Amino acid sequence: MKKVFQLSALKIGLIYLFLGFIWIYFSDYLALIVFSDSIETQRFIQTTKGWFFVTISAFVIYALVHRFKSDIENTKLSKIESLQHHLKEKNVLLAEVHHRVKNNLAIISSLLQLQADKAPEAMKLISEMNVCRIKSMALIHELLYQSENYATIDMNSYCEKLINILKSKFSKEFGNVQLVYKSSDSIQLDLNRAIPVGIIASEAISNAYIHAFSEVENGTIQVDLSQIDNQLILSVIDDGAGFNFSTMKTVDSLGINLIEGLANQIDAKSKFETIPGSGTKYELIINL
Repeated sequence: MKKVFQLSALKIGLIYLFLGFIWIYFSDYLALIVFSDSIETQRFIQTTKGWFFVTISAFVIYALVHRFKSDIENTKLSKIESLQHHLKEKNVLLAEVHHRVKNNLAIISSLLQLQADKAPEAMKLISEMNVCRIKSMALIHELLYQSENYATIDMNSYCEKLINILKSKFSKEFGNVQLVYKSSDSIQLDLNRAIPVGIIASEAISNAYIHAFSEVENGTIQVDLSQIDNQLILSVIDDGAGFNFSTMKTVDSLGINLIEGLANQIDAKSKFETIPGSGTKYELIINL
């Protein structure tokens, strides 16, 4: 039976046609010889032959259809297993890429930190700001490596980790300034926008430390991340001395230019609201 099923449909059809012809011809011939004197008997035999032929035909059709469906299912399963295997391999490779990128960025930030520790005061701040920028990017790849989803980032988890990095970074010089993060529900953001948002958040918080509290010893920086309707809103608010945004742009501040450039890159609205002596508010609005 297995050998029959292994034949092609055309061969099965031809064999079935040949055997059917032999059956009909010789059975009719035999019936005429044996039962020539009985019309009723011959009619009964012809009816039986018909039912037998229909039954065999139904069986053959069922076998062919069943085999055809089984072949299709086996092909589908084989393709699905192959795709799952390739997807698993790609996920492993992608995770390894993110892990290596994170490690390479960590090495770069460590080298810059060593350079900052030995640099003059005028260069120390620049090096430390670059360390913060690199760490904000490395954090994205770290979260992607730990996650099973390589397309989006949980921005709430990201901001919590970024806040801890910046707290540790500025704790020595600005120990009396509290950095507070208002947690929110899980907000997923695609990788193309998550990295710019991370750098913008790092720049806004760093600017608040450096400019708002350069002459004020105590204060609070509050970071809010929320989703209202179909918009992601990042706010960085401080109660420090504030600074003049127009003046900062005039002196060609790298941090301000970087924030505005990245905001334009992801088609987001970016604005500062500041009154000298009353604190500063930065807000980034992204359409999801």
